[in-house]
Amino acid sequence: MAEVPPFKIEEVPAELVFEIEHTFKASAEQLFRAFTEKDLLVQWFGPEGWSVPAESAEVDPRVGGVWKFTMVNDDPSMTSPSNAVFATLEPNKLIEGIETMPAADGEEPGYLYMRIEFKEEGDKTHLKITQGPLPTEYHEPGAQGWTSSFNKLQALVSEI
Repeated sequence: MAEVPPFKIEEVPAELVFEIEHTFKASAEQLFRAFTEKDLLVQWFGPEGWSVPAESAEVDPRVGGVWKFTMVNDDPSMTSPSNAVFATLEPNKLIEGIETMPAADGEEPGYLYMRIEFKEEGDKTHLKITQGPLPTEYHEPGAQGWTSSFNKLQALVSEI
């Protein structure tokens, strides 16, 4: 189990906070499982044209547990690793994770905070993702990537 740094998304300047929301035809439990169970996560995470090889993923859904994987593009020379720890887990309600960002030589590593909120609304669930600090130039590509990922996630949760 990894040491969990303090979760400080509230301290991130507003212009560096990225938010996206989506409503799924699924229960909060189905969505929560899709984020916290390795066998499900690797089936949907990443936008169209990207995948997560199962051998790259490690998910230990407990506070301090790892949440890491590598997204691989259809052009395998393009990869995007994620190395995070769970900071908060409230089943079917809330996930908070902290990703350690690589540091330049001689610098301290940075952190990217992510909060995922699940709110059931009848037979649907409203999902809100908040990430930061994320420079503003990454907000639009982030929205496109998450929207594409949500299409894959909806298809998966329709089957579980």
